[in-house]
Amino acid sequence: MKRATYTFSAADTAAVCQSQTKATSGALTLNGTLVDGPSTMTGVPYVKLPGIQRNVSLTSSGNLSAQTFTVNGSDLTGSAIGETLSGPNNNTVSTTGQFNKVTGVSSNSGVGTGVLVGTGPVGKTNWFIVDYYISPPSIYAEATITSTANIDVQYTPDDVQTVVSPTTFKTISGASTSSDATMSSSVGAVRGVVNSSSGATSAVTFNITQAGW
Repeated sequence: MKRATYTFSAADTAAVCQSQTKATSGALTLNGTLVDGPSTMTGVPYVKLPGIQRNVSLTSSGNLSAQTFTVNGSDLTGSAIGETLSGPNNNTVSTTGQFNKVTGVSSNSGVGTGVLVGTGPVGKTNWFIVDYYISPPSIYAEATITSTANIDVQYTPDDVQTVVSPTTFKTISGASTSSDATMSSSVGAVRGVVNSSSGATSAVTFNITQAGW
C-alpha cells in the first residue's frame, strides 16, 4: 500500500511577512509565521509549503494600489516563478500564480502603511504518482473539509514526470463538503485542487491511497 497526506491549511495573511513599512523601494523582510527556521540562520530566509503550492496574498489597511509588489519563488516542479501585482487598498489582493516556495517579496517604492504578505485561498497538491508494480491498481482519494472550501480531485493518465502539461480529469468536482472517490484504471497520478477557501481553521486535508502490494 502507498499513501500520501496533503494539508491545505487556512489562509494566513502573515505567513510570509509580518506587517511592515519601508522608507524606500526594495525587498521586504521575510519574517512571517511560516518562514523556515534554519533558512534564517543562513541569512537567506524563505517559506516552503510541504507538498502543496498556493497563491500569495498582500494585505494592508492603507491604499497601496499605486505601487507594485513582486513575489519570487518556485512551484512544485522546482521551476522559478515570479509575479508583479498592484498593492492592496484597505483589502487583500492575491497573485494568480501559485508558489510552493517564496524566496522574496519587493516593492517598487516605499511602503507608508503596514503591509502583510501571506498565503492565499487557492492552490494544488503535489501529484501522487501511481506505482504500476502494485496490484491491484486501486486508488482511493479522500478530501476532508473542515472550513469553507470548494475542491476538486484530479487524475491524469499521463506520466507527470515527463509531461509538462498533463491532460486532467475530475473524479471529484466542485465539492464543498468532505468527499471521496475510487479510481481503478488509466490513472497515472492524482492530486487535490482547492478552488476557494475561507475561514480561520484548517481548510482541507487530502488523503490519497493506492491499495495492494
